[in-house]
Amino acid sequence: MDKNSFVQTIPNMPPELSGPLPRRIRPSGDTPIVNLLLVLMIGITIALCFWFWKGAIRQLRERSALRQSGAEVQGEITTLQRRGRSQDELRYTFTVNGKIVSGEAEVPARLMQSLRNSNYLTIRYLPSNPVINYPVAWERSHFELWSAFLDPMFFVPICVMASTGLSRRRKLVVWGKPVVGVVTRCDPSNPTFAVKYEFRTDTGTIVKGRGLTPILQEVGATIWILYLPQNPRQNHPYPVPDYIVEK
Repeated sequence: MDKNSFVQTIPNMPPELSGPLPRRIRPSGDTPIVNLLLVLMIGITIALCFWFWKGAIRQLRERSALRQSGAEVQGEITTLQRRGRSQDELRYTFTVNGKIVSGEAEVPARLMQSLRNSNYLTIRYLPSNPVINYPVAWERSHFELWSAFLDPMFFVPICVMASTGLSRRRKLVVWGKPVVGVVTRCDPSNPTFAVKYEFRTDTGTIVKGRGLTPILQEVGATIWILYLPQNPRQNHPYPVPDYIVEK
């Protein structure tokens, strides 16, 4: 952007931006719903992590007890059915002290075929509580047990990015300094438009930015930008999504 970039008609500053800082704002559109969904997602993620964590701890304790005090017995396969692309679900029974005990386990892909051709397998069980049992041929590793705990963590970065974006935009609307920017590119981005622009800070630094605008802007057009003087890279075209400045 050269010195003559602003030699054109400059739009009038929106009157709500000319007041003192911090500005009074309120959420717009679906922002309250988005905030509520974020809270719910974070709560659900925490609950799932706690649930999986308890399950992993329980299974680790059971595996440890089976290794130390377990006894072995021949079990009979009752069901072997497809559960997913890489694993089958196995159900079996065995007899301890005249009582029939049942169990189930996920079957590693490498053992599927051999189990389909067999009716029996060796089961390790806890004599004090035969309900705690598992096939001897395979045992879930610590990594497999804890990987289930990591599954709900998938939602954490989504929640963090969404809440961080809302927080930054809120700060920008409350404390942002208005300045005129020049559009360098504008493309459709349903239902709005993705715009790229340049603007000059009070110190003379030229900063590039991008954001969303409700209308199509021509290259070279001037638009109002809000930026943080302490961090000009935090900027956005005005109006900023999610928040409205009260007049």
